[in-house]
Amino acid sequence: MVKPVTILCQAAEELSNGRLITIPNQDRQDEIGQLTQSFNKMALRITQTVSGLEKAVALRTNELEERNRELKLLSTTDDLTGIPNRRQFDTTLQAAWRTSLRNKKYLGLFMIDIDFFKYYNDTYGHLAGDSILRIVGQLLQDTAHRSTDLVARYGGEEFVILIQNAEPQKLNDYAKSIAQRVEALNIEHTGSAFKIITVSIGVAYLIPSLDDSPETLLAMADEALYRSKDGGRNRAEENGRI
Repeated sequence: MVKPVTILCQAAEELSNGRLITIPNQDRQDEIGQLTQSFNKMALRITQTVSGLEKAVALRTNELEERNRELKLLSTTDDLTGIPNRRQFDTTLQAAWRTSLRNKKYLGLFMIDIDFFKYYNDTYGHLAGDSILRIVGQLLQDTAHRSTDLVARYGGEEFVILIQNAEPQKLNDYAKSIAQRVEALNIEHTGSAFKIITVSIGVAYLIPSLDDSPETLLAMADEALYRSKDGGRNRAEENGRI
């Protein structure tokens, strides 16, 4: 009598510690046998319950991780165009600046503005304007040469392309090709001097130094964009530092 009771007590102790076990059936027909069967049934139910809970927790964890990934993507993606937003650009620029500073490599930046965009909205409506932003955003995304190039919507009708390990001698040709591809879309814009959708581009590049900051590159690109607009639009202007 003592040994079966001892086994039951040990099994109950194991069960209380989360180690789910069953007692081998000893084919007893007395109260100890009935107690053993009841214990095994209880242990089996607990095992099944715990297994179900573990699966439910794993499923819920996966759902939460997927939701977090979606939320992170939403927080760094422009709702309208589907490309990275200003927040993602700012974060990437800071990281790219540090990398370029450390490796003494050129960092390039295009600042791109859709010409006479306000007039387009006034003439064709904001829904049509939103469509143009999506079209141009996707076109720019398609022109990115490398996985490290970042195309983003900077705000309004402005876009940016951040180019790590830039090759200064190739940047202006790259910018001109973008302007030509937008022009080749041949999208009507009666409010433009060109009668079609075009873009102006400011091209900037430098090797970061400790005396500079990412805002230096932004200011250089903005100045080049201003010159591009002032020079007649539908063109690219360069502002680099060798």
